[in-house]
Amino acid sequence: RGYKKVAVLSEQNDYTLGIEKVFKEKFDGEMDSQSFLPNDSDFRTPLLKLKDGKPDALFINPQTPAKADLAFKQLEEMGWDIPLIGNDVVAGYQDLISKYAKTIEGMLVAEFSFDRANPDFVALEENFKVRTGEDLPYGTYASTCYDAIFILKDAISAVGYNADAIKTYLYSIENRKGLSGNLTMDSNGDPMAGHSLETVKEGKIVALESTPAETSDESTSMPDEENTESSEETAVEIEAVLE
Repeated sequence: RGYKKVAVLSEQNDYTLGIEKVFKEKFDGEMDSQSFLPNDSDFRTPLLKLKDGKPDALFINPQTPAKADLAFKQLEEMGWDIPLIGNDVVAGYQDLISKYAKTIEGMLVAEFSFDRANPDFVALEENFKVRTGEDLPYGTYASTCYDAIFILKDAISAVGYNADAIKTYLYSIENRKGLSGNLTMDSNGDPMAGHSLETVKEGKIVALESTPAETSDESTSMPDEENTESSEETAVEIEAVLE
């Protein structure tokens, strides 16, 4: 999108600071950053400092949707109208997207790829709405967690409770159809999948219509215990479309 300078507002924890670190390494332009503690609720001081730097875009990088909610609310109160970027925490929470639809229109996000049109996933969304009265949050995690539970069930049904046999079964998965799409494991036992670039349009997350130069075909892995893989993938996907 031609951004030369991006301001980053990050929550201070391993996951979000991991995203910021990789973003800084990959982004060719200038980056200005401010952070806040997990218990903070007033972001106006760091936001004002970032605004004074006259950035082309602002990257909101929180650990929870509650912090994103506060950031968007305070942006509105400040009257700061600026192109926005969000991490997968922002992208995956539809209530947040709906609440600030006008403020975050056109916001660029990246999240783990999955098929939103999959009839089984649509049924899960609908059932969740009926039972709770709320939209299903984090479709990426909901679909992959659903698949993980039934993969384990299938593994136990096939080979019993032997840990080594279950590991072999998991490594052998190829083109398994699930809520998150077709799953194949690589030689490291990681899913061969990736992140998708998306944007906010009229209160919904939709696929970003990008040119070939704006896309990345790198394979990605699910987050490990330190969340470093997921942090890097999210940052790389976002960075790919900024230039």
